Amino acid sequence: MTLQNCFYFLCITFLFTSLNLTAQTAASNNKALFTQGESHWFKRNLPEALFYLSAYIEKEKQPTDSNDFVNANDLLSVVYLTKSMYDSALYFSAIAFTAIDKIHNKRLLPNLYQNKARIYNQLGDLETTIKYFLIADSLYAVSDEKILRDIGVYNAAALGSIFQEQRQYDKAKEYYERAIQQSANQ
Repeated sequence: MTLQNCFYFLCITFLFTSLNLTAQTAASNNKALFTQGESHWFKRNLPEALFYLSAYIEKEKQPTDSNDFVNANDLLSVVYLTKSMYDSALYFSAIAFTAIDKIHNKRLLPNLYQNKARIYNQLGDLETTIKYFLIADSLYAVSDEKILRDIGVYNAAALGSIFQEQRQYDKAKEYYERAIQQSANQ
């Protein structure tokens, strides 16, 4: 190997290493955007959550099995739901559903249905609301993760409330009792 070939090899190696580090740094920065957005969402700092989650989605663009892209869109749908911006809430909910269809990890699917039900509930479409809450309820019940099964308590309570408003007292009682039992098992 000549000195020129060694130099060429070192330059190529340096170039690929630099590109790899740049890609790793970009991925790390994107993850930081998501983490900040999610943290602000949980603290109910909605303007900050909106900023960081939107920035994450703008840079990430594609879903992965980490579920961050799906989760970011779902969280944005809830931010817009909270702001009574229902078209935007439905838009980001639809993106979350499309994204989860493209990946193998479906763990957040019950959350997507629950949040979509909440949007339709605010829109006054009770038939669609009940449909999505029932789908979420069945998915929470079979989840492998305790934390997701525990969220089913809120879903059951919401169904109880909706059935009570509809004067379907037997169904309301059934879901309220289920919520109480699930809560006691947590």
